[in-house]
Amino acid sequence: SARTYGGPAGLTRGLPAEGAILTPLPTGPPVTPKNVVRLEARGGNVSRDNRWVMTRRIEAKVAGGNCRLDLTQAVFSHRALEIVADMRGGNLVIITRPGIAVDTDDVATRGGNVKVRAPWGPEVPVSLHVTVSGRIRGGNIVARPPRRSLWGWLMRRPRPYAITAG
Repeated sequence: SARTYGGPAGLTRGLPAEGAILTPLPTGPPVTPKNVVRLEARGGNVSRDNRWVMTRRIEAKVAGGNCRLDLTQAVFSHRALEIVADMRGGNLVIITRPGIAVDTDDVATRGGNVKVRAPWGPEVPVSLHVTVSGRIRGGNIVARPPRRSLWGWLMRRPRPYAITAG
């Protein structure tokens, strides 16, 4: 409803100047993570992605569905995560980033596959150790870095977390 350029000046007087550094508001008391989280999916999907508080142990029971754990933005206060998986005709996908090591030596498979991809190599220090145990019957467990979007692939943008020669 302003009729001149000086009309909205009263409304914007308290706003910070362009380029000013803002301090974040306090978020309250720190969040204490649970010790165990149970994820169950029967014919459906369950996921943890974006920014979430990681626990010490995750028990995933999936029958005919998928479980996706995105650790790229997860908040973790300890250096180890234990995942106990019971997969029947479903998939467990763990999205990792540099510094996350995934150990799948204790997984029993029957008609399923286990695949761990870590393209960054052993020179990256480990900040989180993920141990996967349990059993797979007709499903897959995959640990991999995030993928590029279709648009990123078309524009030939580098892969997320790609190690560049330098």
